[in-house]
Amino acid sequence: ATIGFCLNRHCPLFLAMATSSTQLSEIDDKHTDTLQNVASISSEHTLLSDTEQQTNALRDKLIADILQRNSLPNKDCERYRKGYPGKGDIPHENRNVQFYTKKISSSPQGAKITAIHSKWWGQYSLLETHHGYVQWLFPIREPGLNVEAQELQPHEAEMFKSTPAMQDLAITSYELMLDFYGMVLADRKLGTIQRANHYKKQYQNLNASAHNYLRITRILKFLGEIDLEHMKRPWLEFFFQEMMLNKELTNCWRSCSVFWVQTLREKADQQALAEFEADLRLQYLQDHPDNKLVCDVHKLPFAVSSPYGMYYSSMTNTPTTHGGSRGASSRPTGAPQGGHGTPAAGATDMVPKDKCCILM
Repeated sequence: ATIGFCLNRHCPLFLAMATSSTQLSEIDDKHTDTLQNVASISSEHTLLSDTEQQTNALRDKLIADILQRNSLPNKDCERYRKGYPGKGDIPHENRNVQFYTKKISSSPQGAKITAIHSKWWGQYSLLETHHGYVQWLFPIREPGLNVEAQELQPHEAEMFKSTPAMQDLAITSYELMLDFYGMVLADRKLGTIQRANHYKKQYQNLNASAHNYLRITRILKFLGEIDLEHMKRPWLEFFFQEMMLNKELTNCWRSCSVFWVQTLREKADQQALAEFEADLRLQYLQDHPDNKLVCDVHKLPFAVSSPYGMYYSSMTNTPTTHGGSRGASSRPTGAPQGGHGTPAAGATDMVPKDKCCILM
């Protein structure tokens, strides 16, 4: 029998064939739309991948540039990181241990360590203008301004490491100075730093008082000498965050990026700090896409206009910018005053390019 096509539109077979044809057409349209969507998604993914690759490449370059900057020649910090080659121990010198075991007072015009911790805390005018206590609270293996203080001896450093009471007092000394700078040690174990409630006045003082940058160099070195190396990187990360994201303490930039970073002894800490700074720069670039300073790791990613002007280094005869969080301080507060720094005898040949690294 011959099978023919029914052209009668009312025929059930014709209707079935027509409906099927329409459905197939709709399916084809949907399939086409789906393919177009897949193509669009694929294109977006490719663009996203390209952007990620560019960001990762920029991040890697920033990290490499920062590590290179942080390794620029610096005799002072290099000698410190290497443990002062050729410098021996003087066994009979024990004044730093005697001071930290509460047997003697600091001098001149000083006090015993417990009195400094309790009675000098929050006395910001005193802490700013007194130039003899820092060498006692933070002894290092280098000379300072105070000729009555003693350089830290290796056997004394071992005493700090092995005596919990001495190390606990050393951390309290660190907290005393953090409070003076408007900061708080939020976690003794991790070393994390936060802003103190009174940070504004103390930031203003730190941003204007360059001799405190010398003190910070000394504090960082002291922490490393007594087995508190883990506290250094969190403090530096806090400085970078305040300067680069919050535009606070911007006068500290040169000291921080040239000297303080070079007190880190561990390669892992050096790498982690470089990555931290690179991520801050990328975050700033994300918020300011047209910024051209982000990739210059020798500068802050924005122009700095300080109300305190420029600090001129007599060693280079060129202007150098200096200066100038959450948390609270339970100690009394006071009014900050300006200070000054004077090079230590023999210190000018340690770091020839900038007075801010001479130790106090």
